[in-house]
Amino acid sequence: MPVWRGQLPKGAFCPSTVRSPPHADPGPDGPPSCAHMQFHRAPHRIPTPALPFCRVTLRGRKPRDPAYPDELRALGDHIRKRRLDLGLLQREVAQEIGVTVFTIRNWERGRAEPAVRCLPGIISFLGYNPLLPLANTLGERITADRRGHGLSRDVFAALLDVNSSTLWRWETDQAVPRGERRRRLEVTLKAPRPETTPGRS
Repeated sequence: MPVWRGQLPKGAFCPSTVRSPPHADPGPDGPPSCAHMQFHRAPHRIPTPALPFCRVTLRGRKPRDPAYPDELRALGDHIRKRRLDLGLLQREVAQEIGVTVFTIRNWERGRAEPAVRCLPGIISFLGYNPLLPLANTLGERITADRRGHGLSRDVFAALLDVNSSTLWRWETDQAVPRGERRRRLEVTLKAPRPETTPGRS
């Protein structure tokens, strides 16, 4: 630390001896002498580097909606899962399928099952037929395919060129189609359905 010794120059002052403010008049003889003069320095500061401005995006898994179904047991569970995955409201799903909001609400709550005429719209919304994985027998497969296309038993029987009672026995696994009927059935199950009037059964 630098120290100055000797007579203070005229106009200078020492903070340790001079009580008057620096701008006060020192008088004709100048300020009194000081045995030493100490020059004060600003305290040493450690330079802090400036960090560049940047944006931080925190990513994490969004908590699952409490309404998200744990198991897909009914068609309403499939509809609710698909709706929540897409972030849609019930009224938006209702508009896409062609039903009312109350209908969607009843399906998701398990208060009602979709009618056959609504199944094509539901399958189109889901992107898959939820009935087919549950079909373990030929009769259940026939029923799932028929309902998935929104066809009544009478209309589907007409496509197969059989009567409704025969189709009912096939769907309930009380009878098995054979020969030409079996071949026609397999072709009909794989073929796209023509536009027909949907039924209720």
